[in-house]
Amino acid sequence: MNTDKTTFTEDKLNFAHPVTRPAVVTPLDEHMGLDIARSLHKRGITVYGIDSDPHAVGRYSNACKFVLAPDIKTNAQSYLKFLVDFSLKLGCKPVLFPLSDEHVLLISRNRDLILKYYELVIPAPETIEALATKVGLIDVAHELHIPAPLTIFPHSLHEVETVSQTLKYPVIIKPGESPQWHDPRIVRQLRRGILSGRAKVVECHNPSELQDYYKKLAALNPELVIQEVIPGEDNRLFYTSFYLDRQSRPLGAFAGRKERVCL
Repeated sequence: MNTDKTTFTEDKLNFAHPVTRPAVVTPLDEHMGLDIARSLHKRGITVYGIDSDPHAVGRYSNACKFVLAPDIKTNAQSYLKFLVDFSLKLGCKPVLFPLSDEHVLLISRNRDLILKYYELVIPAPETIEALATKVGLIDVAHELHIPAPLTIFPHSLHEVETVSQTLKYPVIIKPGESPQWHDPRIVRQLRRGILSGRAKVVECHNPSELQDYYKKLAALNPELVIQEVIPGEDNRLFYTSFYLDRQSRPLGAFAGRKERVCL
């Protein structure tokens, strides 16, 4: 782990030893992070919301105490060190709620360290890798005979040139793991229209586009995925959210349907 000293900004924090074990939610987005903070706050639990965005919406909520942390996208080791230092400053082992795939994967891969300083309910490492990565998720779908979009994990341009002639278009190109496209070089190309797409995917309508976009992206991020597009309206997308305890018993669950997807 990086041993460089990492400093962090405090926003009206009271680090007195808590009577009740506090909770740490990270990142503090306006959806899951803030919802969890509000739910715990109603139960009298002190909640700290950790985020690298100084303008995170949750910063202005009375349901949690905002803490500015290093950016996990640019320096994961500094972020891990920050979590350790924060627990030590609290003087107890808070309950940690990592929310995004990026945070869950990093914490899972460093769980031996994190579990010394935080209480954490998290599946086994192999389960996290299977469900939070695109390669693992497709493998699980095939193993359990669950219908899934045609997905290809190419290793070379030659492979893409060959398979591009057999695909049904449109298809999309996306990173092996979403954070890989936080690379400023890819963001700039998307913004300038050099690549036609958004932060998570690039859509291709014919073999020529697929080969061209693959070459541009593979030069910056070789771990790419090609996947068929399943047509349909936004409101045909359904999802289920749930929370399981250490014995995999569901403590809370709900299902929802999306009305629209913002690009």
